[in-house]
Amino acid sequence: MATFQLTTAGDTYDFDLTGAGTVRKNATDFGAWGTNRSNQIVVTPKVGAAPAPFPVKWQFNGKNELCLFDGAKQLCNLHDAGRPRYDLLDAVLKIRPAFTGTHQFDLHGEWDLGADMKLTLTTPDLTVSTFDGALSDLRSRFVYHIASLTPGREDHTAQFVFVGSWAKDPNDPAKLNFAFKRERQPDGTQSEDIFVLPGNFEFSKGSNQLIYRFDGGKHQIAFVGTLKVSPNFQITYSIASQISSGAAPQVKASDIVVDAVFANASFTGDMQLAVQRPGGGQTTFTIGGKFTHVRKSGTQVALGVSIAGGSGATPTVIAFQGSFTIANNGTVSFTFERNAAQMTIGFKADQILVGAFTINASASIVTRDGKLQSVEAMFGVTFPLQAIGAGQ
Repeated sequence: MATFQLTTAGDTYDFDLTGAGTVRKNATDFGAWGTNRSNQIVVTPKVGAAPAPFPVKWQFNGKNELCLFDGAKQLCNLHDAGRPRYDLLDAVLKIRPAFTGTHQFDLHGEWDLGADMKLTLTTPDLTVSTFDGALSDLRSRFVYHIASLTPGREDHTAQFVFVGSWAKDPNDPAKLNFAFKRERQPDGTQSEDIFVLPGNFEFSKGSNQLIYRFDGGKHQIAFVGTLKVSPNFQITYSIASQISSGAAPQVKASDIVVDAVFANASFTGDMQLAVQRPGGGQTTFTIGGKFTHVRKSGTQVALGVSIAGGSGATPTVIAFQGSFTIANNGTVSFTFERNAAQMTIGFKADQILVGAFTINASASIVTRDGKLQSVEAMFGVTFPLQAIGAGQ
């Protein structure tokens, strides 16, 4: 039978680890055990007086295994007796010494995330446990996965699910923060703390889903939501709320909003949007799509891009703000009104074909001097002449 032993005031107490949570005092059944908010072991007797709380130390070792100490002496490693179970509720670690057992106790402390993506728990006695795991989820949640690193115990796994919301780091537009709920206090109040994630986010090729990756993909979150890009190239990714199977909130809906500039040097390939970094330099986001014409009104068309709108969203078309210019040699260029790294970009010969303006043109552009110019083809789409008298 897996137990650990503590003594006080001349009495010896044996604590069960097999799932029942019973306590024997001097070899006689006495009661049950748990922990208080200071993580001390407390005994609840069936009859008689309870001993004073035991000031033990709880700490996860370098192999993600929870150990119990009395001073410098290790009393037990919970994983030696089998697989324990760890759950997280309101940032409180709920522990069952036996995975299928009924006995459960709590560990309290402050959670932090290091620049190396290792999660830490600092208990009230200032003992620090460091978890070597992976942040990974397909539904926007902050789920930190750990497993025992002892050979043969690979199935000793756990998931720490923190409840909160995502936001752009106020100090760096290419980073993400997660504001999570701290432990609820005795008066019912519950404050927030923030995990600052190292590395950057990006948009997946094809779907434009927001993705966080770090350390070669060891840490990765796919965000369920929708992407929008304004004509001024402001990126907005709306992260959808997520709930558990029991309808408990896990992720609150939020918007990641980034002011960017158009960074393409030509109207080819995907759209490139750049953001300035606080330490200098910039990060360029690739937004999957294709350059196209945008029908404005009547025969008038504008320049734009068609993009996928995120996870499961309908593609959207963005019309660029700016004006066309036609040179004497017939080449066409487009000048952006604002927010472009290269304000004027020329079209390749096979991207746009203009003709002499005719009253029955089915497509036309407005040039910078305010004149209309017919368009015969644009990005592979041809515009046949309308029949005389056809509606505009």
